[in-house]
Amino acid sequence: MMELPDYCQLWDETYTRALEGKLSPGDTEDSFWSNQENVDRFVKHLLNKKGGRIEDNIASMHIPPGSTVLDIGAGPGTLAVPLASAGCRVTTIEPSIPMGEAMEHYRQHMQAPPISEIRKRWENVTPQEAGLHDYVIASRSLMFGNLRENMLKMGTKKLIEAALEAAMEKGAAVEYINIAKLNFKGCLGCNECKKDQTKFCCLKDDMSDLYAKLNEADVILLGSPVFSAI
Repeated sequence: MMELPDYCQLWDETYTRALEGKLSPGDTEDSFWSNQENVDRFVKHLLNKKGGRIEDNIASMHIPPGSTVLDIGAGPGTLAVPLASAGCRVTTIEPSIPMGEAMEHYRQHMQAPPISEIRKRWENVTPQEAGLHDYVIASRSLMFGNLRENMLKMGTKKLIEAALEAAMEKGAAVEYINIAKLNFKGCLGCNECKKDQTKFCCLKDDMSDLYAKLNEADVILLGSPVFSAI
């Protein structure tokens, strides 16, 4: 029987190779984005820009003035500053101190309103710190290593737990199942499930234990991180 690859491991390996092609010996991802020479290059590009991709991206988002916007991986303010200038209330998540300083320089240059900043890697930001926003944007910032570990510690679990707690207060019997810790095999296209619909899938993995739970449940609440990158 064909075994599916560990996609988290494939992600991590691909991510590592991508970094190796970008980083100098001895560098880390954090040091790369905090390297003043790299930051200065980004700022120079912003200050010398003559229209084009950035403006097109912002226009395509159709974010109305007055909206609250969370910009993940804001860098030197490539999107955050123009959005603030357009009347949006912007909060940024950017771990690099030099990038944050560069964004402030760019903001002042553009005479944009103040921007709230969260100085952390985005996968370490709690829902309480991030707050609620009308729009969340991310540009080239959704890559990180240790995929399985980081996905487990992000905020979706906390949101699900809050919903389950509310259901229990109403008298519901609930069960939380973290499928990130389970092992599922891919469909083989054998059609065994269609030959006898009283039987479950012929593959014997962790899904076998879930079929009865799914059949018995009155309500199934699914939670998954959702990313929107431009």
